[in-house]
Amino acid sequence: MAGVMAKTKPAAKPPKKKPTPPADPPGALRLEYRSPAELAENPLNWRRHPDTQLSALSDVITEVGWAGACLFNERTGRLIDGHARRKVAIEQGCEKVPVLVGDWSEADEAKILATLDPLAAMAEADAAALDALLRDVKTGSQAVADMLTGLAEGAGVIPKDVTPGGGGDEFDATPEEAGPTRTAVGDLWVIGGKHRLIVGDNTDPENVRRLMDGKTVGLCFTSPPYGQQRDYGEAAKEKVQDWHALMCGTFANLPMDPAGQVLVNLGLIHREGEWVPYWDEWIGWMRHQGWRRFGWYVWDQGSGLPGDWCGRFAPSFEFVWHFNRETVKPLHTVPKAEGSIRDRTGDACMRLGAERTQTASSGKASLNTHKIPDSVIRVQRASGKTGTGDYHPAVYPVAFPTVALECWPSDVYDPFLGSGTTLIAAHRLGRTCYGCELEPKYADVVLRRSEAEGLTVEKVGG
Repeated sequence: MAGVMAKTKPAAKPPKKKPTPPADPPGALRLEYRSPAELAENPLNWRRHPDTQLSALSDVITEVGWAGACLFNERTGRLIDGHARRKVAIEQGCEKVPVLVGDWSEADEAKILATLDPLAAMAEADAAALDALLRDVKTGSQAVADMLTGLAEGAGVIPKDVTPGGGGDEFDATPEEAGPTRTAVGDLWVIGGKHRLIVGDNTDPENVRRLMDGKTVGLCFTSPPYGQQRDYGEAAKEKVQDWHALMCGTFANLPMDPAGQVLVNLGLIHREGEWVPYWDEWIGWMRHQGWRRFGWYVWDQGSGLPGDWCGRFAPSFEFVWHFNRETVKPLHTVPKAEGSIRDRTGDACMRLGAERTQTASSGKASLNTHKIPDSVIRVQRASGKTGTGDYHPAVYPVAFPTVALECWPSDVYDPFLGSGTTLIAAHRLGRTCYGCELEPKYADVVLRRSEAEGLTVEKVGG
């Protein structure tokens, strides 16, 4: 038609090119199984593996198997990652371990070695996801439980069911029947060449005399039975029946220096819907003996224990009573936080560096990096397992007596030594521990736990 332009078809689009499949990335890996002894350690490995990490890793491998692999550079014949796995595998007697084998130059090997851990550490924790994950994690290993608890606390998550067991204020599970005991009532043992354990009644002055061998101590740290709450063994059943008599008999025989400090850990007991101040009569007796009610502290054990608590909130604390006849100031053992603090004169301070502070009013610099611990002792509870496969119904963490031992530097007496935690803490700090344990099967636990710590055990006179 005149005056009308003809429509033209749009030019056809060129066909899309199919993407070229990527070539294999540099350092392509293959999975092999090799002897751990054949995996040469890297001389540039900058990571050091403490016993706590190795213990947790060993327990994880025992519980779930090999869920990770070592990283090995075939060109240099050296490990890049997996030094801890190699060590654990050799200790466990593993013939073969999974190994990811690659081929890198020495320069690339160094780059991988330097960046693996920092890259992993750059990840941010999703608190809700981590909380949901930890609710499903069950472990029989205290080392793994402690590791996961630290992870949760670092991410601001209240750990729920991470610990295998607990230290609540109700009945604990009864341990399996054990075989013949290594110890017997009346035995006296020397541990690590200096620590002493007597298997016997701490209310018997003769037992305490044998134990101490003429020595006295400046600190008593102990956690007695909380009434008839747990199975403390056949030998202890009768003693625990009359709790007040047990406590009076125990603390009448304290081998203390005149300026000695006595710290006693006790938890709540509930009867017929009420908590019971079962300690009142005993505390009155202590005052009558000349001991002052010097301090009353709270042990913050972390998250409350899951379970049905009859309408109450889940227990997450216990008490520590502090008695003395003379005041002895504790050491300044707790580092102060960065930022605005106060010096020993009460003046506001600002931190200048690693060790020095400056008062805001005068501008004078002063040395003040530590403070006296406060009245809440924040230590995560332990479980009924000691880390050696043994059971005790009331195991507390090593960090708990460590607080007292660091504040009052003295040898320590524990009349209810139990699983031996106070002894382990004292040993690690270079102190001597004197302990009583009435039940032979738990005295056995003390010996095995001490041996696991690398300590010798020797029966006196036997």
